[in-house]
Amino acid sequence: MKKGWFLFLFASFALVLVHCGPKSETPVTDQQKQQATAEQATQAAAAEQVPVAQAPAAVEAPAVKPLPKVGAFVPIKAGSFMMGSPAEEQEHLSNEFQREVTLTRDFEIMATEVTQAEFQKRMNGYNPSQFKACGEKCPVESLSWYDAAAYANALSREAKLPPCYTFTGVVCVEGGAAQNEMECFSEERKGIDAAKIGFADGAKTPYECKGYRLPTEAEWEYAARAGSSSSLYIGELTASNCTSDPNLDKIAWYCVNSHVDYAGCYDASDIGGPSCSGPKPVAEKTPNGWGLYDTAGNVYEWTSDWYCENIGELPKIDPIGKPSGTAKVDRGGSWGSNAQNCRTAFRGSGAVPANHRYDARGFRLVRTTK
Repeated sequence: MKKGWFLFLFASFALVLVHCGPKSETPVTDQQKQQATAEQATQAAAAEQVPVAQAPAAVEAPAVKPLPKVGAFVPIKAGSFMMGSPAEEQEHLSNEFQREVTLTRDFEIMATEVTQAEFQKRMNGYNPSQFKACGEKCPVESLSWYDAAAYANALSREAKLPPCYTFTGVVCVEGGAAQNEMECFSEERKGIDAAKIGFADGAKTPYECKGYRLPTEAEWEYAARAGSSSSLYIGELTASNCTSDPNLDKIAWYCVNSHVDYAGCYDASDIGGPSCSGPKPVAEKTPNGWGLYDTAGNVYEWTSDWYCENIGELPKIDPIGKPSGTAKVDRGGSWGSNAQNCRTAFRGSGAVPANHRYDARGFRLVRTTK
């Protein structure tokens, strides 16, 4: 890992300041006919079902749950929540404008971040991760947004679902143009560097996709909060920078506690972290109330949305980001993050080029179920 990684965390918030398009509300479509296919898809993706998540009346610190099967999906019911953070929240940032948002479609989301083993299994045996020594149960990282979208399509095809994304004009990191997205996944070509992305089967928004996809920013935060309104799903954050926080310590790998003993680790001692730090295997910390692991820390997670500085201008019902752009939103903080970057509302590093590869960023997938 390059020494300048942590500067990216502080500098990335200022990379893109953009205005959003006019408000519009996405019409709700009936996808109940896909229910039988949904059950097959879950089995084909090795996803075990758990009780449908419901927002609790009062959120308590979640107990440690049995480890999920890697690749398992958690069903999430549609609902409303307060997205963003109040101005008085510690380390609040101006792009975390708080407002009520409603999601009208049920969906399922991976309980864990996609692992190196999962990615390698479906992407021609290719593993882009910088920290391969972390092991197959560690999150895949160092991949572009395009790579994550291509994985979503691969999982959809495996589950006999229509892929969400269309790829045209695909350019690999090495070797130039490719006929399709899968051609880029090899040690020689090293993933996708550029492509024009659309939605398949007439879908106009990601919510309308029938296959697996990246979560919208609103879906990600709704699932990560699990009914909570505090800065962390387990309670309030009281620390800042690379200092220990009692609540964050329970749920996240971040700059304070990300010590590892494998080869290729990063020396974070100059920012107050361990002299040998890096990502950890998924699902080793306390999950949120809906059974999701590592939504704080370990690796940042790509979302579907193009970055929009002022989320207050987006629709309040089924919001998505800008219709186009060059910068995507990532969420959740990482093994190298300061404490404040692991807050549920944090989106300060949202201005991320879609072809950017970073050894502290991975992803998890969702699928609309109703």
